[in-house]
Amino acid sequence: MINYHRFTSQTLLAVVGVTILAFLAVISINHMSGPVPTEFTDVSWPNCDNNVASSFAQQGIVGVSGGLDFKLNPCLATETQWFTHYGLYINTGYPGLAAAKKYNSGPVSCANDDYLCFAYDYGYQATAYDIHYADNLGLTSPLWLLDVETDNSWSNNPLINRMSLQGVINALKDLTFRPTIGIYSTINQWAVITNNWRPAYSAWLGTGSTTLTAAISACHDPSFTGGFIWLTQYTPYLDEDYVCRILPLWTVGE
Repeated sequence: MINYHRFTSQTLLAVVGVTILAFLAVISINHMSGPVPTEFTDVSWPNCDNNVASSFAQQGIVGVSGGLDFKLNPCLATETQWFTHYGLYINTGYPGLAAAKKYNSGPVSCANDDYLCFAYDYGYQATAYDIHYADNLGLTSPLWLLDVETDNSWSNNPLINRMSLQGVINALKDLTFRPTIGIYSTINQWAVITNNWRPAYSAWLGTGSTTLTAAISACHDPSFTGGFIWLTQYTPYLDEDYVCRILPLWTVGE
């Protein structure tokens, strides 16, 4: 015999469960919710003195760090206010063992000759420093990007550089809420720094071009990360970024 009371209760619970999940899906949409963008503008400390906010896209990617590890963008809070929606990016680098030992406070306890361990901890602590700064300003984002360029210091050993970047990635995973992570670089710079590491995160590709046409075309270039190309950067005056592919966070929140 069918237990109608049990059937009715289960049905009610199922309906309530679906309703709760739908509600949570709605409230999970955060800074990156809204109309799907076709372009971003990226800014950081070099733009602190620029009164050009009116020329920006409504969506921005704002640098937390000030060009180097353990150096901060002094106008981060102001620059995030230039945009309706924003993501955050951080500079990366590895200046060597002496600097790594100076800032070594975990999360891993390193043997004195474990160079990979020190590189990992350095990347982790530099990122924790940036996250703490953003938190103190009341700034959060579902989107965090790593800026990986040869302008910053790196080891001649790509394995050490990879380990430092892994520390950055793990700090973001540990210290921010369900981040969507991407990586900015160029194909050549990424090859020099990491020897063509493929961590499979979405790529933000620097084209070196000044035209939107070139940026759109670059969406079909090989990805240096092994993940899909999300953005392509071009610089007509400011750094602009064309959206090649929509990230899942834009529609469901991450």
